[in-house]
Amino acid sequence: MDDVEFWSEDGRFGLLIPGPLLKELYSRCAAAGTKETGSILVGRYRRRNSLAVVTDLPDTPPDSVGGATYFDRGIKGLRTLLQRLWRRHRYYLGEWHYHPNAAADASCRDHRQMRGNAASDRYQCPEPILVIIGGSAQDRALSVQVYPNGERVRLHLRR
Repeated sequence: MDDVEFWSEDGRFGLLIPGPLLKELYSRCAAAGTKETGSILVGRYRRRNSLAVVTDLPDTPPDSVGGATYFDRGIKGLRTLLQRLWRRHRYYLGEWHYHPNAAADASCRDHRQMRGNAASDRYQCPEPILVIIGGSAQDRALSVQVYPNGERVRLHLRR
C-alpha cells in the first residue's frame, strides 16, 4: 500500500501516513467489524513543523468503548506510553477512529473532543489531527482535519 499525504489548501498543515501504517489502520477497522474503534496517532514533525508524519499506532486503550455509532477512547496506559515515546522524540499528533459502513465525516462530538484536546495541556498539542475512516472493506474513505486554536481546517489528499 502506498503512502498517503494530505494538505490544507494554504499548505500550512500536512499529514503523511506511511503505507504500512495505513494498511494497519484498515486491518484494525476490519477487525472491529460493525463497531467503531480508534486510538491516538503518534509521530514526528517535518518541514518546519508543517508536516506531521505518523510513526506509531498505539493499540486501542483497554478501557475504550465502541458501538455501532459511537466510540469513547479510553485513557488506560496512554500517559506512560506517551512519556516513553516523548523521550524518543515521538509525540501525540491526534486521534483516529472508524465509522463502519458510514461516511468519513466528523461528528459534532468529534469536533468538540478535538477542540478540547487542542486547548488541553495534557496533550501538549495545540494543533491536533483527526483522521476518520469510513465506508467498508471494499470502499474505504478517509477524512483528515486539524484543529489549530480550536478551528477546524480540512486537509485534502495530495495526488
